[in-house]
This record gives sequence, C-alpha cells and structure tokens, in this order.
Amino acid sequence: MYDRLVTLLVAEFGIDADCLRPPATVRDLEVGSLMLAEIAVIVSEETGVRFDDLAAA
Repeated sequence: MYDRLVTLLVAEFGIDADCLRPPATVRDLEVGSLMLAEIAVIVSEETGVRFDDLAAA
C-alpha cells in the first residue's frame, strides 16, 4: 500500500518523491484538505476502505 500511495502522490498530485518518507505528515507535504479528500476517495475506491473522519489528519 505504501508504494501505491507514493505512486499516487507523485503521479496525480505532483508531490516530490524525495519528500515522501514514512515520518512525513500531510502538513510537511503541504497537502490541503481538498487534496486529502481526493486521496481518500481514490484509496477508498481501490481498497474498499472508507475514511469517515478526515478531520483527525
């Protein structure tokens, strides 16, 4: 799943792959709430996992 997230963040959202390390937070990556919601939808569609509370991020 980690590799898929890295691919998604690089290809779809233009985030620099060098910034994508396990300790990085959404704040470190400058991921806004809209982008976070888009990522959640994509991951949910691919995995069936729902993200009910994005406010915790």
